[in-house]
Amino acid sequence: MPLKLMFFTNSPRFAKAAEACRIDFVVIDLEIIGKLERQGHKDTRISHHVLSDITPVRQVLRHTPLMVRINPVHEQTAHEIESALQQGADILMLPFFKTLAEVQTFLTLVRGRAKAYLLLETKEAEAILDDILDLPGIDAIHIGINDLALSKGYSFLFQTLLDDSFAAMCAKIRSRGLPFGFGGIAQLGQGLVPAENIITEHIRLGSTMAIMARSFITLEEDCPLEEIVAALKAALDPVREYESYLTQQEPEFFQQNRTQLHALIREIINA
Repeated sequence: MPLKLMFFTNSPRFAKAAEACRIDFVVIDLEIIGKLERQGHKDTRISHHVLSDITPVRQVLRHTPLMVRINPVHEQTAHEIESALQQGADILMLPFFKTLAEVQTFLTLVRGRAKAYLLLETKEAEAILDDILDLPGIDAIHIGINDLALSKGYSFLFQTLLDDSFAAMCAKIRSRGLPFGFGGIAQLGQGLVPAENIITEHIRLGSTMAIMARSFITLEEDCPLEEIVAALKAALDPVREYESYLTQQEPEFFQQNRTQLHALIREIINA
């Protein structure tokens, strides 16, 4: 099964192009609290989207679910959730939680009015995963390997994949029948760790979701829609073709990829 891909944008034009390319989720990203302090020194995604971006994007989508990543639980969480729901969010995602109480607060405020996704990206959240999985109302979990690596004091985001605990987390979530994913993917042939290796590891671990890296689309927003669609499709088609190729591979292929991937990550860390 192809990975369900998340495309982050607050541009109605880019959102419309994503839908034309059958990308699975368009994501408005409100998360800003604490993010500059954690990731400001890294080349990571800090979106600066705002609540008022939701309606224009919602209006151009006909079939594609609209996901809104809110801020971590804070004094305005109820307002963010209500506003996102009123503007038509299909999915709400809670990032950077550390306690069971934060997840319970989020689920209580959503009250089943949209799908509730968790973004697990702290060592504290990893430690209480069993308790989190016992909570009703969770629809999916995404593991944010960048912040999780920072939380553990690692220098490289993919270092988290070397931990035995990472595969154990994936197995626990999968055993509960919850869809899950981790991190993001670049275009094929791109990335310090090649996208091919990462996609193959997604399939080995049973992951079903990934975030699309910014490199998938580098055009300006005012480009003609047809040009944006063509560029996005040209970047996405090889990924889908590679996923189809993976469906024909035997288990040994995925184990060999794991060995190669872990060796490459260690090489990058040591360098």
